Amino acid sequence: MRNIHEFLAAVICILLIVYMENRIATTLTGFVVLGLLYLRRLRSAYSSIRLHLVNNDNVNEVLLVEAYVANRPALFMIDSGYAGPPVLSASYLAVTDVPFGSIDKRYARVVGQMSSQQTIDEQHAAIDAFIETSGCFAYTSGCTMRLMGIGETQEQQADMLMCPMLELKCSHGGFVTPKRSVSNAHADVFVTHSLPGSVHILTCDFMLHSAPCLLDFEALTMHLNLSPDRTFLHRRTFHMQPLEMSGGSFVVTINIGGVDLRCTVDTGSPGAICIGTESAARLKTCSQQGKPRAISQQGVNGEKVCSEIITAPVRFCNQNFNAVPILANNMNVDQVDGYVGLGFLRGFNLLIAPFGIGFSRNQMALQSVDVFNTVSQDGNCGLNLKCVSPS
Repeated sequence: MRNIHEFLAAVICILLIVYMENRIATTLTGFVVLGLLYLRRLRSAYSSIRLHLVNNDNVNEVLLVEAYVANRPALFMIDSGYAGPPVLSASYLAVTDVPFGSIDKRYARVVGQMSSQQTIDEQHAAIDAFIETSGCFAYTSGCTMRLMGIGETQEQQADMLMCPMLELKCSHGGFVTPKRSVSNAHADVFVTHSLPGSVHILTCDFMLHSAPCLLDFEALTMHLNLSPDRTFLHRRTFHMQPLEMSGGSFVVTINIGGVDLRCTVDTGSPGAICIGTESAARLKTCSQQGKPRAISQQGVNGEKVCSEIITAPVRFCNQNFNAVPILANNMNVDQVDGYVGLGFLRGFNLLIAPFGIGFSRNQMALQSVDVFNTVSQDGNCGLNLKCVSPS
């Protein structure tokens, strides 16, 4: 029973009513107070979504949440760099996901199934089967999605569906529909995308629609629809950056190698900080460990990008960091200088709100350059970085 906590809350309310009808008010006060405190705690638990940091290959770390979409168990990756409605991965819909065992093993199973060669026809068939069995409504014209990748931006046609409200697993084991308490529209809109090798995606817009939203990497919880008093208390301890967006995602200013750069906040990227060619050429200070090393990245639009691995000092939110791993791409990033990935963001708790985005340093370690060196190769990407000095 996914919503056992709702059942318990209903039982307590009934008991309170019965008790109130059969006891005098003076003896009722303590019981009523206890009941209200339990219901407040229950509501708090319901707004606290359980997160999972999964890193099965020591490099491609992802931030996941367990969910039910149209009564179908699913995993969603939290991707603050992806704008628009939540995304249903056609690759994921085409495989079998049985929710048992640890999240690490479950994620490895489904990614392993998606790594096989899926055809476009199989993905379309999976979407059609989902629509037929889910009770979702499809919009016949679909929609056009503008997807900003790590190297290029493309417009792609997507199916658009209206489905029963998305259910997310909360910290106490039950499932909650975050928008039920803040919206009269008891449904969620989804779009589809091929997303090879990826599970479904919870986007920046989904979090904004349930804002204020707190991503607590240290406690591995996501708190949605924060009350005004809790938001006020959090704002006092977070370094807030003004509301600036590009492509529908938050953009922050971060000093890298002595230069201020505008970067997208991207929890969907497993890397630390990635910057485009022109931005890399502007760095005043950076280093390489021994011989030049590079890795190959693939964006959501299928573009392949060569990235040189360097380190540079970073100043962000009044915090100084030495030798932060930087991936300098051989392509520019559209509209911004780069993007800040999970390898760096994991060291902060994030407060996402309509008035801006805040960061608070936690106890989590940032990903070190050694992690990226393990999957790199000797060589460079032809960038001829002027900032490089021997480490």
